[in-house]
Amino acid sequence: MKFLILILTLFLLACTHPSSKAFDEKITKIQNVWETKDPKLAHQYFPEIEKLEETRDDYTLGTGKPGLPTFGIRVSKKDLKITRISYWLTDKDNNNADYIKVKLVADDWISNPVKSSSAHVIEKRVSLSSKKLGVSFIYDEYDPQKKVWIVYWGADPKKINL
Repeated sequence: MKFLILILTLFLLACTHPSSKAFDEKITKIQNVWETKDPKLAHQYFPEIEKLEETRDDYTLGTGKPGLPTFGIRVSKKDLKITRISYWLTDKDNNNADYIKVKLVADDWISNPVKSSSAHVIEKRVSLSSKKLGVSFIYDEYDPQKKVWIVYWGADPKKINL
């Protein structure tokens, strides 16, 4: 019984950790930006973002390196609307698949198996997606922590992380 109380206490402390609160706020803001598709709101919420790269049809705002942003927002030049967002999670974030589903509330989560890209790695990758939210991510069911490394908005859930 003491062990159960200890585990529950540690879980509650982890949930109230400042980095969890920061992650919760960021993921909520990203979802708001995605729903509005407004790059001005992205700049308002995330003043640290800058133009990382540009093509003929669109440009990428974000943080990190061009071609591989840690937080990337793709904007169409045609209508100046956001078309995709990707957010790389860190170990400081609460990057557990179940936790992310709780923070991104939807009633239409779909689970699809993802074929492994390596014959030599034992994994059971699963893509979770919500059409209503326009969000998707992948985790490995064999991972007891169910870590998620990237959350995508606007991406085809069957083609992410390939």
